[in-house]
Order: sequence, then structure tokens, then C-alpha cells
Amino acid sequence: MELADAADSSAGGATAAKKKKLLKPSSATAGGAGEVKVKPKLTKPAKQKLKQKGKVKVNAAVSFTPTGGSASTATAKLKVKK
Repeated sequence: MELADAADSSAGGATAAKKKKLLKPSSATAGGAGEVKVKPKLTKPAKQKLKQKGKVKVNAAVSFTPTGGSASTATAKLKVKK
């Protein structure tokens, strides 16, 4: 399972390229069926914004690839609070 910044997608065109990435890629491996927690890693600009305002909103893209299957991706809006 992988977690990445949704602004990183190439489908967004020129506007996605101008946005600063607020999440570093992170991943986790599931030992079996059930939930998997992936801790978001903030970039330096996101950490600065969190320090100044006490919160930061990020768009995350979560990808899941089952064994022997095709990958599926979902996006989620997250609010990180201090």
C-alpha cells in the first residue's frame, strides 16, 4: 500500500505541476487481511505551514495492489492538526 501526494498526478495538467507537494511518498505492507495504517510524511513546506497555522490540508492518493491483481487508487482529503 502506498501513500502519495495527489497533486503529483500527471492527469491534472499544468495546474498540478505548479502546486507544491505537501506529502512525501510512504508505504506499508499488509501481513494479511484487515486494516493497514500508513503514517503521512509531510514535506518541509507543509511542516512550515503546520507550524504557522496549526493545521494543513493535504490531498493524498492511496494505492493498493493485491497479490496477483491490478492496482487501485483512491484519493482522500486529509487535515493534519498540530
